[in-house]
Amino acid sequence: MSFFTKRNTLLLAGAILIIGGSFLFVQWKNRKEVYSNTTDQLVVNDISQNALAKDDDGDGLANWEETLWKTDANNPDSDGDGTSDGEEIKAGRDPVIAGPNDTLSQEEVENKINKENEANLTETDKFSRDFFIQYVASLQSGQPVNQADYEKLLQNYLAEAANKTNVRFYGASDFKVATAETPTIIRAYGNEVARIMSRKEGAPALESELLIIDRYVKTTDPEELLKLEPLVAEYRRIEEELKNTPVPQSALILHIELINAISFTKQGIEGMQMIETDPLKAIAAINNYPEASGNILPALRLIKKYLVEEHKVVFTQAEDGYRLFNAL
Repeated sequence: MSFFTKRNTLLLAGAILIIGGSFLFVQWKNRKEVYSNTTDQLVVNDISQNALAKDDDGDGLANWEETLWKTDANNPDSDGDGTSDGEEIKAGRDPVIAGPNDTLSQEEVENKINKENEANLTETDKFSRDFFIQYVASLQSGQPVNQADYEKLLQNYLAEAANKTNVRFYGASDFKVATAETPTIIRAYGNEVARIMSRKEGAPALESELLIIDRYVKTTDPEELLKLEPLVAEYRRIEEELKNTPVPQSALILHIELINAISFTKQGIEGMQMIETDPLKAIAAINNYPEASGNILPALRLIKKYLVEEHKVVFTQAEDGYRLFNAL
């Protein structure tokens, strides 16, 4: 594990715990319930540490750091000069130019940066480029590379990347609100939500995303990541159908809570899919996964309370509402 990555995995795990939190708060009006989500959080921490520590060629540079230096993640000595890529970096040498005259210079830095196409850069590439500039500037100033500065740059990047997520936050204007609030309309709304949230009879069972990712953490088998696609597709379906469902005005806040939890959970799983190709972007998305997924069940329970306790809806055994809400 490289000088930069060894402490970085611990830093990132701590950052995720701070950002995600161990307890989730679901609020509606003046009611608040607390739900523990520690198990999901621990799995997410394992994912992040594994992704940032993976070093396939054992040269002291993690795979994602190989992107930073434009080295070969499957070759411990990319330039073939007898010195490993990690040792060259520590010595202030360019690991893709054979030594001995391969000291990193301002010209080399500019050449690397100018060749970049911003539109094609992954989030990991962008961080790598920014750190590359800072790293070489530190070498040229005669100051030793500062691990604390590296960690601060990474922590700031992850916080900024988390704020740039593409998750859709829904508001009241995104929904068709039912003009009347009759018992029939409210009952129909409950059955529709239950139908949407339920798998069709005979549909293939879906495995938990956390079980899939847990296997990936242990095996680093990219085939495991492909198993996440049916889950993403199912969350997309639920999100789209909830968006198109007419909602009673009195249920609108609860409906928004539910669809936002679904949308954010979907993004977290999409982030898991990128753990190999763009680990930093993946971790930024996964940071919010435990909280989002932990909010789905409480949101459904609040809808059940709205239906059963506040509006006295009684579903028959043949209705979707009976099967879902009785199980909560």
